Amino acid sequence: MVLSLLVKLIRSHNIFLKKLLEKVHHFIRGLASLLLIILI
Repeated sequence: MVLSLLVKLIRSHNIFLKKLLEKVHHFIRGLASLLLIILI
């Protein structure tokens, strides 16, 4: 019962986590390209 509740919680959070990861990934890529521009 606790496990199924945990799975439901993880599934609902999964969409949020994916969006957050996309934003973080986008930010890191932007930061990396900015650093490359500064260094070169």
